[in-house]
Amino acid sequence: EVDNTTVELDAVVEYSMKRLTRGLGSGRAGARQGFAVAFTSAMTHLDAISVEDGFRFLKEGLEPITKSTKGSEARDILIGQLFGNAALARALVAKEVSLEAKKKKKEMMSGSGSSNNNNKRKKWTTLEEERERIVDLSSQLFAEICRISNTKAYLSESAAKVMIELALSLSKQEEGLHEKDPFRLAREALEKCPQAQAWVSRDVTDVGEQSGKTTIETVWLAYSLYECLPARCKEAQSVVPKFSSSSSSAKEDSFFAYENLKKVSHALAECPHAHPRVHPIWEILCEA
Repeated sequence: EVDNTTVELDAVVEYSMKRLTRGLGSGRAGARQGFAVAFTSAMTHLDAISVEDGFRFLKEGLEPITKSTKGSEARDILIGQLFGNAALARALVAKEVSLEAKKKKKEMMSGSGSSNNNNKRKKWTTLEEERERIVDLSSQLFAEICRISNTKAYLSESAAKVMIELALSLSKQEEGLHEKDPFRLAREALEKCPQAQAWVSRDVTDVGEQSGKTTIETVWLAYSLYECLPARCKEAQSVVPKFSSSSSSAKEDSFFAYENLKKVSHALAECPHAHPRVHPIWEILCEA
């Protein structure tokens, strides 16, 4: 006799997740925030759903943008995609990178954990294979965030915030596991994402309407993620000058050098677009 419980559960999960992702594109007051909270919670706490599934749900739940898509509809879809990818980023850290997740993986790989009947594909492999999977998923998220940022300038700040949160969360978890190089995971993911490297490496003196893109987020990204950047990207970025000191304040000293502040001043002058808020870069710089 076939047990249909699992099949029915899968159908319910599929329907529920697609319904949540469709809600991410809603322009109704408060709807997107509510659907985003529910989607994040489901992605984080339901073991039957993988981050790979989350990418599929987003693709199927949000309509593609075409030439016939109206401006307001395109805006809602893009914001929904950003909210969705932010949810996947948080789910990735919680389910795959956190200390609790690593303990669970070791148990599953050693055979001491229960098998997951809801996932038919092989999920628990070697630690190195799982690490490569996390790097690939993180790189995919970085690429999606960059794509969204490149579509509309008003999404750049929020997209940069998601990228910074993901990269620093990966590093924080690695540091908690006493890794010799806590930035390795984020660095490898950025290494596999040329779009992110291009964003961080933009010339911060190239500002104004003719440049077509804002550069204040480049300053924010390069300063916040400096320790996570691949070697070539560190060389290419123009926000933090090279320094040889091993002092804990070496990055700040290099950035706040008079000549460097003159160079990035035009980019910092773009910040009034965030009015009446203060752009996050100022909070970071004032606390440095």
